[in-house]
Amino acid sequence: MTSSRRVVLRERPLILGADAHCDVVVGDPSVESKQACAWSEDGQVVVSILGTSAPVLLDGRRVVARSAAGSGALLKLGDAAPLELVLASGEDRQFVVTARCVPELGILLEEPGGERRLELTEGRTAELGYLLARRTLEDEVRGAPPQDAGWVDDHELAGRLWGVRSKLTSANKNSLNVCVFRLRAQLAMAGFSRDLVEKRQRRTRFRPDAVGAAGAT
Repeated sequence: MTSSRRVVLRERPLILGADAHCDVVVGDPSVESKQACAWSEDGQVVVSILGTSAPVLLDGRRVVARSAAGSGALLKLGDAAPLELVLASGEDRQFVVTARCVPELGILLEEPGGERRLELTEGRTAELGYLLARRTLEDEVRGAPPQDAGWVDDHELAGRLWGVRSKLTSANKNSLNVCVFRLRAQLAMAGFSRDLVEKRQRRTRFRPDAVGAAGAT
């Protein structure tokens, strides 16, 4: 029996297809580049097709335009393994972070229904925030356990920020630590907790239990 792949849904629609830029990439030759989108609405899983003539099945029934089902519904695109669409936990997150890539890499951190807000779009600190937010988003979409979600290896971060291709130097480690310190300081200045950014030996993340990823813009 073919195992399913778990995808966690929130209100923001996720694009599903074979294209590398989709939110959920389904690598199968029978799947079109952008075949469907899925999201959470009124306690249900909702799926809409994206102008495709290829069959899209939700719990075994063909989606003609838009269909809804309960959490745990199986979505079938082409001949690929089914996707198990589950609704995100009903527990409200304290804050929502959005990864920003236009006009520059950065983040937007907001308190739902509150006044606290932080937008970073310039400099290495903003780029670091973007990389952490993007990983949190990707891990939440694929349903990673909270203890594993959001972590980015320091070598990967340094490589993205400074183009490091070999072993990390002390200077690069120090520079990364400075970026993490500055990101925490900017969080604190905006009224957020410094602990939203968690640093352990050789890895860093936004805490997924406190920060919900809204998506990328």
